[in-house]
Amino acid sequence: MLVIRSILGMQKTVAYCSLVVVMATFTGVVFVRSIHRGVNSMIKLQVLGKGCSKCVALGQHAEAAAQSLDWSMRWRKSPT
Repeated sequence: MLVIRSILGMQKTVAYCSLVVVMATFTGVVFVRSIHRGVNSMIKLQVLGKGCSKCVALGQHAEAAAQSLDWSMRWRKSPT
């Protein structure tokens, strides 16, 4: 923000940062609503790893979290 302020000035920097925050918030709200409406009803999860116990546990935890939120998802194990 200091670099932007030195180039644009204080008022334009505040306006720019405010717009960034507003647009990021709006995008997040739209994304969350689209997931809850079923627009993106299938979530793809890909666990990258060699199949160690940590990779398997990560996949199981992610699947359990998705099921607790009633999200349909598919996942696959991909060796690196």
